[in-house]
Amino acid sequence: PAAVGICDSNKYNSIYCITGDGSAMFNIQELATLASTNKNITVIILDNAGYNSIRTSQDIHLSGRYFGSDLEQLQFPNWKLLAKAFKFNFIEIKNNSEVSTKLSKLKGNGQLLIRVLVDPNRSRTPRLVSKIANGKFLSPNLTEQYPFLDEVINLELAKLKSKYGV
Repeated sequence: PAAVGICDSNKYNSIYCITGDGSAMFNIQELATLASTNKNITVIILDNAGYNSIRTSQDIHLSGRYFGSDLEQLQFPNWKLLAKAFKFNFIEIKNNSEVSTKLSKLKGNGQLLIRVLVDPNRSRTPRLVSKIANGKFLSPNLTEQYPFLDEVINLELAKLKSKYGV
C-alpha cells in the first residue's frame, strides 16, 4: 500500500517496494493497482518460503510448535505467472552470485517483479524479540534488537536518549 501511495504522489520517477512473500500474499491486490499506473515500479519479494518471522516467534515462545507457518503446508503462487498476469516483467534471483548479473540487465523502465530466494531457515537479523513476563508479551524498544548490543554500547545509547529526549 505504501508503494501505491508513493505512485500517487507523482514525486518520484522510479519506485522500489521491498516486501516478504507472506506480506505480498496479504497485498496481491496492490499489484493490480500498481499495474494500472504508468510508473516505473520494482517490487522485490524476499521469498523465504513463507512467514519466517512467525516461525521465529513460534520457535521462541511455542517450542517450535508451528501453526499456520509449517513449510510443508504453506502454498504460494507461481510468482512468475503472477507477474505475467499483471503485465510486470519478472526476474528471479536464486543466489548471491546471480545478483550483479541479473540486476545489470535491468533497463529501469516499466514495471518489474523480482523474486529473491532466501534460505527459509536463515534467521532474520536484526529483529525485535518479544519477551514474556508475568504471562504478558512485552515488545522491546527499537534499540533493543537481536543480536543484542554490548552493555557498554547500551549505556552510551541510554546517555544519548537522555540527552536528546528520545
